[in-house]
Amino acid sequence: MSTLLNAVRAAIITFRKEFIASDANREGVDYFGLFDARRLRYDLHWAFYEGTAYDSGPNATRGYMRKFKADNGIYAPTRPIMNFANRLGEFYANYIYNGALDPEAGDGTLLPSAIPIETENETLRPAIGTLWKASNWQNTKSIWTRNSAVFGDSPLMVVDDPQKQRVYLKPIHPKTVMEYHPDEFGNVKSYVIYEMRPDPLASAQPFWNAGGPKLVCEYHETCERDGDFVVYRTYRNRTPFAWNGVSAEWAIPYGFVPMVWHKHLDFGHETCGMSEYHAALVKGTESDDLGSKINDHTRKALEAFWLFSGLKPGDVEAAFSRRDKAKGASSAIRTELLGIFSSDANAKATPMMANLDISHVSAHLAQLLDSNLQDYPELRFDRIRVTGDASAKALREARKPAEVKINERRGGADSSLARAMQMAIAIGGWRGYEGYKGFNLDSYTKGDLDFAIGHRSVFGVEPLDLLEEEKARADVMQTYVTAGVPTELAAQRAGWTETDLAKLEELAIKAAQQAQPNTPTSATPKPNASNAPESPDAAEGPPFAK
Repeated sequence: MSTLLNAVRAAIITFRKEFIASDANREGVDYFGLFDARRLRYDLHWAFYEGTAYDSGPNATRGYMRKFKADNGIYAPTRPIMNFANRLGEFYANYIYNGALDPEAGDGTLLPSAIPIETENETLRPAIGTLWKASNWQNTKSIWTRNSAVFGDSPLMVVDDPQKQRVYLKPIHPKTVMEYHPDEFGNVKSYVIYEMRPDPLASAQPFWNAGGPKLVCEYHETCERDGDFVVYRTYRNRTPFAWNGVSAEWAIPYGFVPMVWHKHLDFGHETCGMSEYHAALVKGTESDDLGSKINDHTRKALEAFWLFSGLKPGDVEAAFSRRDKAKGASSAIRTELLGIFSSDANAKATPMMANLDISHVSAHLAQLLDSNLQDYPELRFDRIRVTGDASAKALREARKPAEVKINERRGGADSSLARAMQMAIAIGGWRGYEGYKGFNLDSYTKGDLDFAIGHRSVFGVEPLDLLEEEKARADVMQTYVTAGVPTELAAQRAGWTETDLAKLEELAIKAAQQAQPNTPTSATPKPNASNAPESPDAAEGPPFAK
């Protein structure tokens, strides 16, 4: 434990490529799962997400970026101008659970819901609604899914708060989890949390230094199973300390560790998932590198250093002196054309910079970006969608691979979220918290908490797109009918639903009745004693009664 704590306290000062590779080396060492490796990846991916990855000056907080840039041969002043890590993170934050929650936790049929609940136990719905409200899950769900997409790992903790009589779900930053140990099914058996917190034993700071640096200390928490009990221990600066004000160690008979470790892209590693941007690091940095060079070359071309031949130094100095006097007004600098004149026929001015074909280099950059779009169908769809003039067919085709991918990501997220919700409801019922009546810790193992997060649409359909699809189906049906195909069969070929076909049949019957009003209908008089035909058996009743 001492070794781990020392590793935590040490700053990340260098970039190591083995921390990025997900397979073990020839000696069988798995660097990918080490805490320092996870911390570096989390920090690196967040830096790309927020656009600060290439900040590597003397005052930059990420000193390892200098080695990252050197190892990858990146142009020193590179900026993240072509980077799409932010777009990927926001895409999954927006689309894993897009839209509003149904506060009644319905199945999405009567009221659309970002998380439709399918269950045969109707008493679960109020409990789920209570949990969502306590967790502020309408807002918190995007934090959890964003962490998942950006970091690759997104722990979700079930917080039991007896003082406030509530239980709720809390996403925690994966870099605060020093280690965790899963069983063969991915359930967390134990974990160790480490972070810096304000020191509860520090003297209160004077009011004139209220905004100054806070006095902090190490917070350390361990959690592990001991039979059906879950044992917690807390430390301050490696010494047992009662952060809850009661005890530094306590045990609760949950029967499970109330944490779920969700992997965004589960590629089979025992403990770690993979960020959505992980595989794009090389192409992404290459695009940033080239894009930054094109931008900088354009700047240099606009303010090039010139070689003047055939002129006296005084002529050049006088011309630049006139320009310098105009620098007081920014508009003058942007519109000024600097001219130097000479009567010497041999005078020449040559820009001292390489001749770069901007159009060819830009075309190469465009190809590189298109390659990224091929790797990420969700970005390809987003690009088509924002153009505003794409046809419904083009959008449908672009949506297909994007929907497949996001539904795959949703599957893992739904499973992780459902387990965390079941734990929370079991704890709430056992504690007797309001809204969880009828449930207890046994409910978690007996199956009383079984439910599934149902299917929901990934992308909403625009009204104009829907009209275009309807017109296409109508054109197909008209083509079949004109060719002599029966109307019902033509409608089936055009993709009409069973409901549409039933309505079509109903309308056809009504049309036929209106066209032939004299055909036998309910208005035809029924036989009675006065108009019934004479029959020898009439007095004896119908034949089957004989």
